[in-house]
Amino acid sequence: KAPPDWQKLACALAARSAFSIITGGPGTGKTTTVVKLLAVLQALSLAEAPESGRPGRALRIRLAAPTGKAAARLSESIAG
Repeated sequence: KAPPDWQKLACALAARSAFSIITGGPGTGKTTTVVKLLAVLQALSLAEAPESGRPGRALRIRLAAPTGKAAARLSESIAG
């Protein structure tokens, strides 16, 4: 049996919440998880609203990080 995909699970749970915190030690995939989560949320937001038939809108995203280094890394990853 394959082990669970924790990043996919984290994205699915976070996508259902108004507020989420992604934590973990160095090299655990926090930045990758955030980038994947933002891609999912942006795709959902841009998708056509089924009840109105109108296209969605791009999200306005704000991020916070505990250190300047973490903020720079996160910005770098998202820009890529």
